[in-house]
Amino acid sequence: PIYQAIVVYPNPAANSLRIDGASEGATVELLDVLGRSVLRAKIAQGEPIDVTPLLPGRYEAIAHSGGSVWTTPVMILH
Repeated sequence: PIYQAIVVYPNPAANSLRIDGASEGATVELLDVLGRSVLRAKIAQGEPIDVTPLLPGRYEAIAHSGGSVWTTPVMILH
């Protein structure tokens, strides 16, 4: 399951994002403003998620684990 206190940082991000509080092996997906999936990664505690291929802008981070879903806005700035 996904825990209550999920933290995505830094926000805004330049090169990478870190996600704390999600269960190991959960999946994070970033959606652009049109709702298209532009990045999907497994969450590994302490491991950054590379966002350098993404264009600067606003994204929605969605974490999936089992039947739980958690979302938060994320800004990417290069």
